[in-house]
Amino acid sequence: MAEYTIKKLVLDDNKLILPSIQRKFVWNEEKICQLFDSIMRKYPIGQFLIWNVKADFINKDIISFYKFIHEYNENDNFINEPLNFANDEKAKDEYLAILDGQQRIQSFIIALNGSMTARKKFQKEYLYINLTGKPNDEEDYKYQFEFLTLKEKEQKENGIWFKVGDIFKIKEASEITAELNKYEFEEEADKDFARDTLTTLMMRINEDKNVINYYEIPDNFDVDEILDVFVRTNSGGVVLTKPDLLFSTIVSKWNDARDVFDEFLKEINNAGNSGRKYKFNIDFIMRTILYVLDKPIEMKVKNFKESIENIKEKWDNGIADAIRKTVKFLKEIGFYDDNITTYNAIMPIIYYIYNKGKMSKENKKELEKYFIVAQLKRLFGVASNSALNGTRNKLKNEKDFKFKCFSDIELVGNRTFRVNREDVEKWMNYEKGEKYTFMILTLLYPDVKVGEREFHQDHLHPASALKKMKQFKERKDKIANLQLLQGNENESKGDMSLEDWINAGNKVEYLPKKVSLKIEDFDEFMLAREEKMVDKLLEILKI
Repeated sequence: MAEYTIKKLVLDDNKLILPSIQRKFVWNEEKICQLFDSIMRKYPIGQFLIWNVKADFINKDIISFYKFIHEYNENDNFINEPLNFANDEKAKDEYLAILDGQQRIQSFIIALNGSMTARKKFQKEYLYINLTGKPNDEEDYKYQFEFLTLKEKEQKENGIWFKVGDIFKIKEASEITAELNKYEFEEEADKDFARDTLTTLMMRINEDKNVINYYEIPDNFDVDEILDVFVRTNSGGVVLTKPDLLFSTIVSKWNDARDVFDEFLKEINNAGNSGRKYKFNIDFIMRTILYVLDKPIEMKVKNFKESIENIKEKWDNGIADAIRKTVKFLKEIGFYDDNITTYNAIMPIIYYIYNKGKMSKENKKELEKYFIVAQLKRLFGVASNSALNGTRNKLKNEKDFKFKCFSDIELVGNRTFRVNREDVEKWMNYEKGEKYTFMILTLLYPDVKVGEREFHQDHLHPASALKKMKQFKERKDKIANLQLLQGNENESKGDMSLEDWINAGNKVEYLPKKVSLKIEDFDEFMLAREEKMVDKLLEILKI
């Protein structure tokens, strides 16, 4: 069994590979800094699980393998490149496939032999340590590690910041002295502290063989045995979710599943209009596959080993297309990540479409009602499996989608899809800008094409005037004082009074009759308009 220092492991990192059953790299900068602080303090960083894999096994293409990432970029370089011997001049005869420890090893590579580009910075950052950064009793860390761009490093006024990857260049004490002579220290004690810090870093990264503690799996294990080891090793903690384990099972039998799902998620998450996006993830995809194929929603790996070929076939012949059509429908009714409260409620729509459901104008209206009520009543939050199973059972024999088919579903906690006056009256307390307010207004204003044009939640009585009136200002943003307007209409209205707006020939929905439109009669107007809106919602949502 070979011994490894962190330096030896990282500088020979073309020997390190990831089996496709592994999840993606998810650690952030803070987590990486915490790892290096632990290394410096001689804290244990956990055991690594390594599978020795020969090149001839990899060539059989029984399972796919991937390379680690050097220049990690959260915007466009976060997907591991497939291992391809044909294009790899550094191909080896034997590789070390990481079954447990991917996050830590990827962190070593980024921090010591690569870079990190955060989503909001768009510039490469490198890991630095402040050589004069003495511990603060109020901090969790003893050493000051920080990811910095080159410009940020130059602008640092306090401390002496050393690029951690440069420790590979230092091999002995005399080189530490030469490095420290480049800087000016206010006191000799600061220089002594810096010497101790740099010496510790050199010893722990370059020389200490006790940092890397690993268990080696021989190359004579077959794929099923490796999968069992992987699942047993990872399912005991909280790092992997059940969908992650299911995904690892699928990928072990369907080699390019990882690439297929990566590309598909990129496609549907960027399918919105005007830069608005979705946040579908692999968990959602895995649960959706189970849901539409009428499998138990409680995901257990053992139930899927025999189903991979069926899943692959169904994905290419219906599931992927049903998800695409569902995303298109969500766009039509104006729903994106910023106004979706639960993604679980989307699965019954996919199920309906997958089972050849007709997307007629009437069915779309019914689907929209279902989706809005499911969120307003928060039916897919606590105990979501109850709602998923209940809706699926009702949809199995439905060719046309009718919201009323869910009328007799009784969910955990006596929750139902039925809507009563008490529900709607509570909803009327939502305010401008809230997700639920958008949902209610889209039901009340079905002719406003929220998925096609810019729209605004507009005040009827202008907010600017109500703010000045203490008795009214707290109710100015309530639904009864709002309407949906296309962007250009809202701009023309501005702060015009409600009376002037109507006298100018503009129509206002749910305008109460024989009620004063003067702003001093705001309370009477709000009560009357709210009652009309409540009645209309009950009519729309009746089961």
